[in-house]
Amino acid sequence: MKKKISKRTVCIIIIYLVALVIFNIHIEQYQKYIQEFPDELSHVAYIAYLKQTGKIIPRFEDMKETEKYKIHLKEYKMLMREENKPNLDDLSHIETNFFEDSTNHLGHPPLYYHIMNIFNLVKVKDEIITYNLKALRNISQVISNIALIIVFALAFKNLKSIKANFAFSIILVNIPLLPYVSGAVSNDVLSLLGLSIFICGLSNIVKEKRDYLTYFLLSIGTFICMLNKITTGVFIVVALLIVVIYLIIKEKNLKFIICKEFAITIPIYLCIALYYLTVIKRYGTIYPGIPVINPEYYKKTSFYNDTIYKPAYTLKMYSKMYWNNFVNYWAGYNYGELFPKHSLIKSLVSLSMFILPIIYLVVEKIRKSKIDIANLSVCIGVYIAIIIQFFRQFIEFKTVSGYLGGYHSRYYLCAMPSFVYLLCRIIDKESNNSIIRVLIIFGTIVYAGAMQLMLYM
Repeated sequence: MKKKISKRTVCIIIIYLVALVIFNIHIEQYQKYIQEFPDELSHVAYIAYLKQTGKIIPRFEDMKETEKYKIHLKEYKMLMREENKPNLDDLSHIETNFFEDSTNHLGHPPLYYHIMNIFNLVKVKDEIITYNLKALRNISQVISNIALIIVFALAFKNLKSIKANFAFSIILVNIPLLPYVSGAVSNDVLSLLGLSIFICGLSNIVKEKRDYLTYFLLSIGTFICMLNKITTGVFIVVALLIVVIYLIIKEKNLKFIICKEFAITIPIYLCIALYYLTVIKRYGTIYPGIPVINPEYYKKTSFYNDTIYKPAYTLKMYSKMYWNNFVNYWAGYNYGELFPKHSLIKSLVSLSMFILPIIYLVVEKIRKSKIDIANLSVCIGVYIAIIIQFFRQFIEFKTVSGYLGGYHSRYYLCAMPSFVYLLCRIIDKESNNSIIRVLIIFGTIVYAGAMQLMLYM
């Protein structure tokens, strides 16, 4: 006899379906009305380079930027007024060239670009690049949706109450930057997918569900993250170190590593090692950016400023500038003509994401409850990566570039499911309290509403 699906299950599934709809509505709104996304042309140029050369590991010094192409927003808005609807036909067939006197500033590992290259939406003939920007963005959107479905499934499996699942889904899809980046040609979307798979595997390891599938998920998640973006790789390395140390202390053995289930995934980790060893051998660094591969060209770019008086910027002065920009970027992404600009006060609502693991840790320690070490370790990895980013940018500013940027906080979007999930673990344990229940629902709705209002303030 078939088991009847409970009302709770149906309700939670409906909640997640609604959250997916909201997420994709946000993406469509950004694609229609903003039309500017970070480094899209450079990402397209990376794909075009792979198409032209057939390289597996790029020769980064040979990879160029494209000629500038930009949607004219004023003309676009006028077109919308005339036709009373957005028209994206002009994005389906774009022609441009490689910018000969340039070097592509993206030194990322090539996995995202190889995946995008499979779809044959970027073509190169006689140095002319032809690409379908609309379709490329749609593929990124699909990748983001797959990632979101994975984290929703993981939350559904582990969060028992409807309230906790409701809070998890609605809070996550209303982080302003997440749907913004999720519909762009950007390797950030693959980081979201890779980290989602990684967390599935890591959680199972901690829970001692150590079958072949678990180790496969862990290795594939690690593979995607490490061969997609260095920043996400930091999360992965830190999380793995923390969990390995935790399990050694707890179990007093290495059986979770010395086992056949792990052994069959070793070739996947060797592929990661092969890439980084190759890049280090060629360039002496794991991230071959333009300061390394083309220092003369670097001095001609906007990433270099030799007019600024660097001695005037003390660590305190630089810190104030950097963190203000980091926060404002996170809350509203100060990019493009139409995207809203936020003050620090308005940013606090969205910024609260970063303190959720601390709240979780304090609450669980007071309760003397078992800690979710898998998701917490990812969050610790994010904190460490943020600190590394700050000091790296400060040192580079003072010693080389004079560049006051580099505060992009979108790099940490892929880890937000872990941050929000930890909050919802607390909610899950308090869901039977009627007062707490009302506060959860009310607070989640207020948060989602505040996020939307901020887009128009």
